Amino acid sequence: MKPEGYPDAWLDLFRKNLPKMKVGVDLWIPEPEDVVESLWRLKMGAGGRFYALYNIILDMEFYMLHCARFTLYMHSLHPGLLM
Repeated sequence: MKPEGYPDAWLDLFRKNLPKMKVGVDLWIPEPEDVVESLWRLKMGAGGRFYALYNIILDMEFYMLHCARFTLYMHSLHPGLLM
């Protein structure tokens, strides 16, 4: 459908400058060595408090969104627990 009364060049310029949304699925699957290294870094580094959460993600195949919601929910119940 073409809007009436606008020149084609102006419409093409308008369409070109509209922001484009990139939508897709992340198909990258980490190698087992990468997962082990990530777990080791979480356990030994400053991210130790997230070690259990990361294991839940791996064991139960949670989506990151679910884990983020769970973390926020737990933080609302016990504000100092995850900090």
